[in-house]
Amino acid sequence: MVYIARTEFKHLIPLQTFKVFVDGMPAGWLPQRSYLAVQVEPGRRLVWGPQENDPQRFDFKAGQTYRLLLVERYDPGNNSVVRNTSWVSADPVDVKGLVADRKLSYVTSTEEAMAKLREEGAKEFQKHSKQAPDRGIAAHNFRNRMVSARKARLFFQSLRGERNPNSR
Repeated sequence: MVYIARTEFKHLIPLQTFKVFVDGMPAGWLPQRSYLAVQVEPGRRLVWGPQENDPQRFDFKAGQTYRLLLVERYDPGNNSVVRNTSWVSADPVDVKGLVADRKLSYVTSTEEAMAKLREEGAKEFQKHSKQAPDRGIAAHNFRNRMVSARKARLFFQSLRGERNPNSR
């Protein structure tokens, strides 16, 4: 099971709902301050979604639970424009705590919406797969959660709702 969360929330600024995919299959739609859960086949999988996002590969093991957070960075001149996003793996133990602290809503998609996403996923998967080539050890391995200091700082800032003035 993979929990995918988008903790960002901008008051009075309507932000787009992001589409999220695992390989060529849709995980669902992810609005502001929400999370979803998706069953993922074991193995190395490509997680991709927002246009502003760099697709990333993750190793998923059978019978384990994972949590991915979508970290958003905004244009310094216009904080309603998402400049880029990235996926950060996080400790799955406290999903309930994250949901409660950040007031996240659980989201599901209608079958009609998922059918639309399946079509898009089938068409776009190869393009996104080429953007995130399989780099062996460079792919995210949840056993060795080695996250750069910058990504860790951004992750914790996003949990606290802080903005990094130097983010791109």
